[in-house]
Amino acid sequence: MYRFLKTVGTAMLLAAGGLFATVLPAGASMNIQEITTPSGLKVWFLPDDSAPLVSVSFAFKGGSIYDPQGKEGLAFLLEGLLTEGAGDLDNQAFAAATNDIGMRLSFASGRDYFTGRFTTLTQFQDQAAELLNSTLTQPRFDADAIERNVSQVKTRLQIDAKDPQWIAIRLMRAMLYDNHPYGRRQRGTDDSLDAITKDDLQAFVRARFAKDTLVIGASGDITEAELGPYIDRLFAGIAETASLDTFEIATLNNPGKLEVSDWPTPQTFIMASQEGLPRDHPDYLIAYVINHILGGSTLTTRLNKELREKRGWTYGASSFFSLGDLAPLVQIAFSTQNEHAGDALALTKEIWGDIAANGLSEAELQAAKDYIIGNYALQRTSIRQTARYLQGLQISGLDRDYPNVRSELINAITVEDIQRVAKDWFDPDRLRVVAVGQPVGLNADLEAAQAAE
Repeated sequence: MYRFLKTVGTAMLLAAGGLFATVLPAGASMNIQEITTPSGLKVWFLPDDSAPLVSVSFAFKGGSIYDPQGKEGLAFLLEGLLTEGAGDLDNQAFAAATNDIGMRLSFASGRDYFTGRFTTLTQFQDQAAELLNSTLTQPRFDADAIERNVSQVKTRLQIDAKDPQWIAIRLMRAMLYDNHPYGRRQRGTDDSLDAITKDDLQAFVRARFAKDTLVIGASGDITEAELGPYIDRLFAGIAETASLDTFEIATLNNPGKLEVSDWPTPQTFIMASQEGLPRDHPDYLIAYVINHILGGSTLTTRLNKELREKRGWTYGASSFFSLGDLAPLVQIAFSTQNEHAGDALALTKEIWGDIAANGLSEAELQAAKDYIIGNYALQRTSIRQTARYLQGLQISGLDRDYPNVRSELINAITVEDIQRVAKDWFDPDRLRVVAVGQPVGLNADLEAAQAAE
């Protein structure tokens, strides 16, 4: 009974961490510290004593694009396996150990990076350090765990194969990347998953979990003097240098191409992609504001006003950046009834090119600035979010002072800047489009596009 009450109590406090964390108002200064640990690791740190919690978020270079040919899905499979036992603890014992201290531990694989993060109560930070380190240096990869996780991923693949959105994503990657590693299936295939062995998983850990590519963000109720040695404990025993292939920047294929995939559903899912700006481009923030106006994270964007509010063709349309290291994109996605698909795509392209052609008003630009600046603080409303945010800043190549100057940079953007960058980058004629469904009004476009090839 004591174990149950202790576990429930710690879990409730960890779940409430967002409620207790310090939320800085928009424009408030963030004093991000860079700490060098005794072993030489770099950590970005923001202290926060609003709750007795410590959170660490980290990333290794080495996502799914580094999976060996024929063993795609290796990084994705590892996400679940790392918490299925380590060292002397099998799956059940490891789960009990993390539950006993209320430790929240998770891993995720992207295309470029493999990430992890944990949050724990300060009173249990030593036990948490031992558990995390064991996952990085002594993962068990027991046969039953591998079999179970492979089966789970295969089930997800079966679900994905019937999901128009995932079909569109797969087709879009093939259209954009051809044989570049970005075109690989991150979750693999039945055959590639069956080909993955325990040796492959162990080789992944040895090759990719290394200090020279490690990026770390930390926050919580811990001092700078305590944090350095603590970080060294977390990552003790991993390799000094990663062993990774080198890939070229991807050249996007098929500008302006339309591909229709027949699928028996009353709605068509439409995805469109074009070249985006890398995060270190001097015009990135201007493009970010343009994207927000066109189809960002609210229902008041131009795409939603025209497609959703005025015509009722969709429940919501969005545009967003995909910041891959080797091929940044700006993308559009929405579903619409089959009979409206052709008209909705035509209107989307018109909206996509309108700012470049006609500009926008000061009022529209100011409204976008106000929302973007005001919403920024929501990325760090908990200690856990803050640690992840600090990790993300480093991956993006930004300075520690960036959060303090971001508002000023955005406020300095003019309507002339917006139109200039829109003309340079937001080109409806370069949109690659995939439509999955039984769309009306797109087949003629498809035939014309094919005839022009």
